[in-house]
Amino acid sequence: MHRGRGYTLTGAIGGFAAAAFAVLVVAALVVGVRGRAADSPVGFGGLLQFQLALIAFLLVNNLLMKTDLLIVKATISSDPLVASAAAGAYGAALDFAYIVFQIILSITFVVFPLVSEATFRDDVEVVRGYVRETLRATLVIAALPAALFSANAAEVLRLVYPPEYVAGAPALRIVAVGMLSFAVITVLTSVISSGGRPWVSVAIVSVTLALDAGLNFALIPSLGLAGAATATTIAMFAGAAACVVFVGFRYGARLPVMSIARVALSAGAVYALSLLLPSDAVFERLGFGGLLVRVAVAAEFCLMGLVYLTALIATREIGADEWRLLRRIAGR
Repeated sequence: MHRGRGYTLTGAIGGFAAAAFAVLVVAALVVGVRGRAADSPVGFGGLLQFQLALIAFLLVNNLLMKTDLLIVKATISSDPLVASAAAGAYGAALDFAYIVFQIILSITFVVFPLVSEATFRDDVEVVRGYVRETLRATLVIAALPAALFSANAAEVLRLVYPPEYVAGAPALRIVAVGMLSFAVITVLTSVISSGGRPWVSVAIVSVTLALDAGLNFALIPSLGLAGAATATTIAMFAGAAACVVFVGFRYGARLPVMSIARVALSAGAVYALSLLLPSDAVFERLGFGGLLVRVAVAAEFCLMGLVYLTALIATREIGADEWRLLRRIAGR
């Protein structure tokens, strides 16, 4: 390390800590101290217990996101070079698959305070509506990248990685769908926690983690990277099902069955058409350069986005209410 070029790792950690402290100071100045602790309907003990549950949830949830990759590296081969290469290819597949649930994270920031307030007022009907519409939005938003990444796994990996990373394509075809279930887990555990049951969220992701680890150990020796993706997909689906069952029991919330059917039909159309369109390998054989291949793949994705939107409109999953909402957001 050359000190003349900066503070290296220490500087990076210090910069992160300084940024977090700056945010804390700004938040304290903006929000201020409103009333004494005695004025709060929730005591310090309750807040501490809730925070501990959220910390436990984040720890287990982050481990859930890494378990399959860690087990791939530990079990797929006794040769460290082979294991490292396999883990690299699988990690590249996960980088794209995680986009499926990352694009809906902002929904959790919105639904958490809404459900918390409605729960405090004991307005179950309002919470039920939040659950239904949140699930709809999650599926509509996340299903498109899941279908595109699954149908075009090799193409998207070649967009940003060297050719050897295409070995992760079979895994991406599977795990992209699994991340759609993880998106449902992410949103519904936010609903469950904000409704005053954070330890239930911890329990659900803990069981999902245990199932994921067990299935990975069972499937990787025979199926390789595809086994890891299959194990994770099954575990995520089970976790999402557990979340759905709990919110159904707790709030009487029902799955938006017709919305699920319409989104599945629209995403299925995107998947099928993506398989019919020329791949990047075909473009290369036609003499396209590297940049033109990337432009062609990007254009295909834009086209599939329009197909998906058209299908949602045609099936009336997106209607006048959604357009009015978009216009209101755009006006702001």
